Amino acid sequence: MRKVIFCIFESMRRSGGQPDLGPRLHKVFAAARLPQPSMRYEAVMDAADDSRLYQLIADTYVSALPKAIEYGLIAPGEIDPATVPGMLHGAMSTTGYALMMLPTVAAWRTTQPK
Repeated sequence: MRKVIFCIFESMRRSGGQPDLGPRLHKVFAAARLPQPSMRYEAVMDAADDSRLYQLIADTYVSALPKAIEYGLIAPGEIDPATVPGMLHGAMSTTGYALMMLPTVAAWRTTQPK
């Protein structure tokens, strides 16, 4: 399971994505000379055996897989994408944890009518 998550995040990072941008959004607003934003941090969690999150993570892995292979993070065929939902479900069942998606950070600023 760790290898799947690593491939997703490291492929994103090496491709120029900034998975840690959320907590820095206030600096993006400041650099754009906008007032400091309101911010919210949330994560979707699901403990159901039939959670749709298992397939969502597997689909994300499939999307990242070509870059993960290109970057040498994983060998072709090393982890069959079809096994990922079951692998994740097994890990969550063993640990007793609910599956949690990457937290999402929202930042916004409203303006008052003049």
